[in-house]
Amino acid sequence: MAAAVVGCGVLMALFIAYPVSKALSGAFFNEDGQWSIGAFVARVFTERIWGLGCLSGGVRCGVAWNTLVLALLTAAGTTFLGTLMALIAERGSKRGQGALRVLALLPIITPPFVVGLGLILLFGRAGIVNQLLESVFGIEPTRWFYGMPGVLVAQLFAFTPIAFMIMRGVVQGIAPSLEEAAQMLRADRRRTFFTITLPLLKPGLANAFLVGFIESIADFGNPVVVGGQFSVLSTDIFFAIVGAQYDQGRAASLAWVLTLFALGVFALQRGLLGKQNYTTVSGKGDAGIAMALPDGVRRTIYCVALPWIAFTGVVYLFAFAGGFVQTWGRDYTFTLNHFKSAFALEWGQFGLVWAGTAWNSLITTLKLAGISAPITAALGLLIAWLLARNEFKGQGLFEFGALLAFAIPGTVLGVSYILAFNVPPLELTGTGLIIVLCFMFRTCRWACGPARRPSSSSTARSTKPR
Repeated sequence: MAAAVVGCGVLMALFIAYPVSKALSGAFFNEDGQWSIGAFVARVFTERIWGLGCLSGGVRCGVAWNTLVLALLTAAGTTFLGTLMALIAERGSKRGQGALRVLALLPIITPPFVVGLGLILLFGRAGIVNQLLESVFGIEPTRWFYGMPGVLVAQLFAFTPIAFMIMRGVVQGIAPSLEEAAQMLRADRRRTFFTITLPLLKPGLANAFLVGFIESIADFGNPVVVGGQFSVLSTDIFFAIVGAQYDQGRAASLAWVLTLFALGVFALQRGLLGKQNYTTVSGKGDAGIAMALPDGVRRTIYCVALPWIAFTGVVYLFAFAGGFVQTWGRDYTFTLNHFKSAFALEWGQFGLVWAGTAWNSLITTLKLAGISAPITAALGLLIAWLLARNEFKGQGLFEFGALLAFAIPGTVLGVSYILAFNVPPLELTGTGLIIVLCFMFRTCRWACGPARRPSSSSTARSTKPR
């Protein structure tokens, strides 16, 4: 155990604390390379970041407000939709459960670019919706979807499955005996749902909201694909590093704002849950039949969740259908030329030739994912076991390092790796190893994040009288 603690601590210090601190420290150095508080203040408190011009007739607000509003809307929307789908999956009709699971989890196993592509083919300037509006009502196609509406819808698609998985475990952990006890005391199903069932979902709701918020502020793919002129912190950080300007200080200042947003919501979530009195009852069977949803609640859930699930199927249908037409929006002739150019196989002088343009990227993706997945799972489970089942000196600092991986947005971590590992002795930029390390220390949070805590687990039960 001592060796595991030391080893994991060294890895977290080297690949989480060190790169993040190095990246964030860049905001305190001026153009001459000297340490200066004034440089930090000048970079952080600018009109580009905190401007409120959109409220006074201006063109746009600062990227910090854009990111914060978008993250709050996304977190609330994903938590709401994920909870509704979890209640359908666990308390609804058993018919169609297989299709529900597939459609609910499909966005989590596909890249955000796929969702963005499907939405563009539906609502873009040459999309089906704009073409129908033009042909039926004579409305000229515009770029109304590109911006905050498009990014919000894309993020709801991308991150609702995560909230669904969290909330499904929470709904499964609700003790049927508590609901039966309430009904034995002459509470109807509606009162039981709002006074027993819903309060027991609080830890899961808080966790789902936190995850949705962090995933939203760290999201890069959706704002790039459908964001248009709508700027957020993640895209500005990226372009500050890889763009023609290469302003490391500006990227670091934006990373500070993004990190403080994530840590602030994380601290708020933990503080609110810490004030609630929850306990876990384990080692005792809890027989009983889960209460059926009240009629009004059930109808509301079906009216909201089922259209969203159907919309998910439509988006993916158009995303994949776009690969079988010549030119979307102009020529809908069926063709397989796109697949031939991407995945063509030819016989050459020395045998089979992978002639398609997409084979190299596909093989690289599978190789890096195959390397990262087992290592990430092993590391995350080891850290979770050390924190949940053992006590040792420095456990508080060790836990903070583990939770730091959960709270730090992926954009900040990626930029930190670029700035920390682009010079010897650890010159990793431009190699496959740095991608594997990013995968490991960003996604191991799912195994060692706040879901491991009993107070926020699916078996948490409130001890307050109802």
